[in-house]
Amino acid sequence: MKKFYFFVLLLAVVFGAKDLFAQQVKDLSKYYEIVSVPYSVPDNDQENFADVDFRFGWNSKAPYKIAIQFVNHGYTLRKFKFAIKDVTSKKTVILDPVHNSRFGTESLKPNSESDIWSGPVNSNKDSFSLRVWDNNGDEFDKVPISISDQQ
Repeated sequence: MKKFYFFVLLLAVVFGAKDLFAQQVKDLSKYYEIVSVPYSVPDNDQENFADVDFRFGWNSKAPYKIAIQFVNHGYTLRKFKFAIKDVTSKKTVILDPVHNSRFGTESLKPNSESDIWSGPVNSNKDSFSLRVWDNNGDEFDKVPISISDQQ
């Protein structure tokens, strides 16, 4: 009987090993020269995105790109859809060039960081606004942010 329990424990360790190891978190500042301060995700009175922040990152040389990374500081799962709008050129940034999509979706576990989403832009001096949709389809916009706000 002890061999059976040992075998079950061994299988649990082998198949659950990926959860036992610490996963390396990608830091936005390692990939982009200019990184914004953390901003809270736009929200309404229902606080759908309480404790969720984001940071923009820009590269300083052409071809220019903007990147975004979300952080969930809360204890609940947060799901949302988002887009980045270049307010200066009035275009939405393509976040998924493979599918030519201007939208991204995130499902943030408690106390976790998202992947880094990025897309090409005309100039890194433009102003950018984050647009977020909650599960009900309600839309929220952040006040435009530019590199000059970070310096």
